[in-house]
Amino acid sequence: MEAYRRMIWTVVNSKGGTGKTSLALALAGELATQDQWAEVILIDADPQGSVATWNSLVDDPAPFTVWAVSDDTITAKVRQRMKRPDADHTAIIIDAAPRGDDLAAQCILLADLVIIPVPASGLDTWATALTKEQLTWAEGERGQPIPALMVKSRVRAGLNINSAVPWPALPIAETMIHERVAHAEASSQALTIQEWAGISPARREVRNLTMECLNHG
Repeated sequence: MEAYRRMIWTVVNSKGGTGKTSLALALAGELATQDQWAEVILIDADPQGSVATWNSLVDDPAPFTVWAVSDDTITAKVRQRMKRPDADHTAIIIDAAPRGDDLAAQCILLADLVIIPVPASGLDTWATALTKEQLTWAEGERGQPIPALMVKSRVRAGLNINSAVPWPALPIAETMIHERVAHAEASSQALTIQEWAGISPARREVRNLTMECLNHG
């Protein structure tokens, strides 16, 4: 992890209801617990504004900075922030819009790692094809591959996720994020999963996934 100095992760899926925003909050909260990061910024690029709403309800200062930037100024703002002399050891998480538009594509183009949460069902994985197309476009614009990782999210206990589900040709994280009450409880109380759950299965999953993401690519 010491190799990371400035890092941008984009959490995106063109389909809603994938647990995208919950995952972005959980990852930002986990990075904020790591001493190597001088600042963690969570950008709410989703016009629904769920992260911004969550932040407005926080009693104490959140463990990370929240920006609400759901328009085409996001590229300039992120690049300007990362060019600052004090940008060393800054991690940015982008909660991208859940639709296949130019804003989502910009968020993907900014990323050092694209994280795609996908519930384990055929319909959800098929819908992810649009996100894969946007990733391919962004790689063409950049002229090089962009590391990406699919995450099996909102997994229900007892579900056979190794059944005939047509997963797109992208790397899949070993860590799964199960559908747990802890995530809903934390969000409803404007807390991170780290603040609410402490040492718990939900927290362990997020911590393990964060380590996978840091080591991916």
